[in-house]
Amino acid sequence: SFPTRRSSDLNASSSEPGPVASSHFVENGIKDTVDEVPAYKVINGIPFFTRVWSQYDDGSLDSFTCDMYDARAYLTDNGVTPEFLDDYGLNFGTYRRSGYIDEEGNETGGYTVKIWLQDSRAVAEEMKLINKYNIAGVCAWRIGLETGPEIWEQISDALAEGTTAQPETAGTETGD
Repeated sequence: SFPTRRSSDLNASSSEPGPVASSHFVENGIKDTVDEVPAYKVINGIPFFTRVWSQYDDGSLDSFTCDMYDARAYLTDNGVTPEFLDDYGLNFGTYRRSGYIDEEGNETGGYTVKIWLQDSRAVAEEMKLINKYNIAGVCAWRIGLETGPEIWEQISDALAEGTTAQPETAGTETGD
């Protein structure tokens, strides 16, 4: 059997704003898994979705998930060029949405949007880790949420560059 580990929901909808899967989160998960399971059996799941966070001026927090294309569009439609954050291994963008002016002349209902993108750069970073730990492969959640064929080409090219994970001596482990 091949265990599949899910590398997403580092920051679920009820937590503090943050990425779905930072490079540190993915790497730590792979390390923990290969400590328990031979690398040639491990398949790492990568997300093809992003969480869009809204932090409201009153302190409340909201988020929703969307596909790679829409996440990028939220930023570009608001004039934001994402920047790569080395600490996360992800592109990030933020913008402010104004609220309305109340009867006393104060702005209310405004919020800040924060998006840590799961995009082609994120996939490239995650594929580096799959090759670094020489694990069996990759799966993704969910087909149709990726931006297009370039994502699949990137995955295919990265897998071709890596070494194929194999047991040291095939068939000698118990429970294979």
